[in-house]
Amino acid sequence: MRRVLKLLGFVTFTFVLFVIVVSAAFYHLIRVGEFRRFLIRELEQRTELKVELGEADLQIGQILGIVFKNVALAEPGEDQPAVT
Repeated sequence: MRRVLKLLGFVTFTFVLFVIVVSAAFYHLIRVGEFRRFLIRELEQRTELKVELGEADLQIGQILGIVFKNVALAEPGEDQPAVT
């Protein structure tokens, strides 16, 4: 029984440590802007629209999420965005 508790404690500690490291790496990528640049590049390639994103906020709760402000989509060559 004691061996099972040690194993369960080790697995739990490893999982918590993994979640902390992944969260820190994700937070760092958001702050540096890599994720933002990646998202803009992918959206422009897949939709063939010009994408503009404003500031981003990382929301940590039951669900990890990113909120972008001032999102605008425009046709290539157009000055005015089609969707804001």
